Amino acid sequence: MLLCMISTLTEDLLKLNQNYLNISTLNDEGKEVSNIQKNNLLSQ
Repeated sequence: MLLCMISTLTEDLLKLNQNYLNISTLNDEGKEVSNIQKNNLLSQ
C-alpha cells in the first residue's frame, strides 16, 4: 500500500513538473513575441 501511495505521489510530481516546464516555455515564447512586436512598432 505504501509503495502504491509513493508511486502516485511521484507521478503527480512529474505531472506538476511537466506543467511547470510547459508554462515556463509559454512565458518565454510570449516574451519573445512581445519583444518582436515592440521592435516592429519602433521600426515603423
